Amino acid sequence: MIDSHCHLADPGYDADRAEVLDRAWAAGLRHIVVIGESRASAER
Repeated sequence: MIDSHCHLADPGYDADRAEVLDRAWAAGLRHIVVIGESRASAER
């Protein structure tokens, strides 16, 4: 499974980003496309 549009760079995930990714992998997700919300986030 592929998530083709996510916002993992959003500061709202700072506290639990690793946990979110662990749950996604456990659910069968294998690829994630992280979009750039701004130039700064795209460069991260």
